[in-house]
This record gives sequence, structure tokens and C-alpha cells, in this order.
Amino acid sequence: SSDPKCRNTAVRPLRIACLGDSLTEGVHGGGPPYPVHLQKYVEERGLRGAEVQGFGHSGATLLSRTSLPYNRTRDWRNLLQWRPHVVLLMLGTNDSKRKHWLKAGAGPAFYAELVAMVRLLQDLDTQPDIILGEPPPVWRSIDTITNSTLAEEILPLQRRVQADLRLPPMFSLQEPVIDRTLVTDGVHLYPKGRKKAAA
Repeated sequence: SSDPKCRNTAVRPLRIACLGDSLTEGVHGGGPPYPVHLQKYVEERGLRGAEVQGFGHSGATLLSRTSLPYNRTRDWRNLLQWRPHVVLLMLGTNDSKRKHWLKAGAGPAFYAELVAMVRLLQDLDTQPDIILGEPPPVWRSIDTITNSTLAEEILPLQRRVQADLRLPPMFSLQEPVIDRTLVTDGVHLYPKGRKKAAA
């Protein structure tokens, strides 16, 4: 669930930023991306002053030693300028590609760079709550995106960061939230999957 129940819900207007890759941007599969559904979800639950904005960048990684690190994208700069009160941060799927993860030190670097990104966001003047998200499973590898790496190495690192920094509870798109029937090509979500991701 992506329900942003945290201390900043008292702020008006509440700005909720969805940071991520193609799963957040909403490429492939058709229909609006999950941040659009999340906007409807929070309004239906009484947060009528809330504004949800998607900052997804297809192909982006958390790791900086890649061809497309998220923190070098325009979406990252735009997110910082938007000054959110809540950030839903879901990266890691593209980091699981062999060309990225098999580099020496990828695991420790992922942990350190996620900590650095969270702390940078926390230092914004709005002091946003950072909620980490677990991407959905990979049912079929695309461009060497690997479920074993995601499930066995990346997700445990995300959980460790959440615990070490005492962040709010994570939201998860792992099973049973997202199952194979909600995924188009093995990675990306059908419209029903995107709607469920926001619930």
C-alpha cells in the first residue's frame, strides 16, 4: 500500500512526490501511471488539499556508476524544486541489471547512495517523510533485469536502510500485492496493476 499516513499529513497543501523509474513514469502497458491513481486515492480518503506528482524516469538507477543515475536526471532536479512533504521512493529494478550489479562494490554502494539520497531529501526545508518502496517481482528478464538480484540483494538493502534510518514503514509491490496477471512484459504493470499499486 502507498497510503502516506505520516506526520506531514497536517501540512496544507500536502505535496506527495513519487520518485522512481519506468514503473513510476508509467511506460508500457497503457493507462495512467500509479501517481495519477494515488491522487484519486488520497482525495477519496479526505486529503483534498493533497497534490500527487510523478517524478518517474524510465531506465533510471539509484547507483551513480551507470549510464542513467536518477540523481542526474531533470526529474530529480524538478522534484527538489517542488519541495514535497512526502516522498515515495521506489528504485532498484534497473540496478539489478547485470552490467550494473556485477560491478565491484555494487551492494555497499547501493546502501550508501540510498542513505545519501534519503538524507538529502530530508534536508529540504519541508523536511519530507521518505517512504521507501519495494518494486514488483520480475517475472521475465528484460535487458538482464534480474529478479534474484532484486529479491535477494537489493530489497534486503532497502529494508536495512529503512530500519537504520528509522523511516516510516515501507510500501511493497511484491506478491501478493502485484502478481503475474498484473504485469505486461515481465516487469511493467497493466492498468489494473498501476491502480492496485496506489491502493
